[in-house]
Amino acid sequence: MTRADEDELVKSRVRIVKGAVPRVQVKAQRVQNKKQTVIAGLELFQIDFEELVTYLSHKCAGSATLHENETRKETYTV
Repeated sequence: MTRADEDELVKSRVRIVKGAVPRVQVKAQRVQNKKQTVIAGLELFQIDFEELVTYLSHKCAGSATLHENETRKETYTV
């Protein structure tokens, strides 16, 4: 593991946006007699989505998928 300079790391990850604070949306629903939970808005936390999908599928003993939102580019729904 290599360590980067903390100032460079912060500058590369932080993006300043005016307006309301982004929120994480969690929506639970029933689909074909099964429960489905949709999580959106995790981009702010700089999470590796592929790793999150693998972790959730193992931890919850179910399936987890990753979809790119059609309305906004570079946003994902887990």
